[in-house]
Amino acid sequence: MTHEYTDAHLQRVLAEDVRIAELGIDVTIGRDETIVLSGQVESAERCQAIEDRVREECPGCRIVNEVIVVSTDPPNRAELLQ
Repeated sequence: MTHEYTDAHLQRVLAEDVRIAELGIDVTIGRDETIVLSGQVESAERCQAIEDRVREECPGCRIVNEVIVVSTDPPNRAELLQ
């Protein structure tokens, strides 16, 4: 199986799994077979769920989760435009 197929397969799994349904997660596989996840999500729980789903799909694989959590809270004050 080629890395491109595996990358695409894992991205499709993350997009199509109703528990995850994330289109914005990038998956890359390094020469040493390490799976690297990157992108942005709205919570730490979602970040962990993505990693857990990839572990289900690839048990025993080394996974580096670089997905970051971004705030979805509304601003606490009006933005001042000058």
